[in-house]
Amino acid sequence: MRPRFASAPVRLASHVADEEAFWDVLDRRGRRVARGITLAQVRARREHGLMPNAALIAREDTTEWEPIEDVLLRASTRQALWYVTRPGGAIVGPVDTDRVRRGLREGMVPVDSIVCRAGSMSWVRIDAVSAFADAVNEAEFDAAATTAHSAVRWSFETW
Repeated sequence: MRPRFASAPVRLASHVADEEAFWDVLDRRGRRVARGITLAQVRARREHGLMPNAALIAREDTTEWEPIEDVLLRASTRQALWYVTRPGGAIVGPVDTDRVRRGLREGMVPVDSIVCRAGSMSWVRIDAVSAFADAVNEAEFDAAATTAHSAVRWSFETW
């Protein structure tokens, strides 16, 4: 069986990487390595080295094959749920991506937090997650600017 690739990028972009849908997976040679699994199962198998990196994926109800990375990227940009560590080791969540980003910007989520996507077993530094990178940078910049402003104000007032 030879995979049939979707030909138009616009058509690919219109597909929603549905977390609840069932997916079939092929390896580089076109051999089926999984049938009827969810994206959460694909992620878990990849994390444990059980899924070929250069695999292709298609929704179970279509024959349009795409690189796994493209589908997982589209899925990750949708609203994901996260568990977030708080100072002292407390875990908060699940919390959606926008709320975590807002918490970073408002100083409620520390920039050195560790996060885990709901359904995953992998905890990573929050600044290593692309969905949070810009919010982490803004929070660090704001913290540095506030510290600098306080130092200047203190030195001016004591002068």
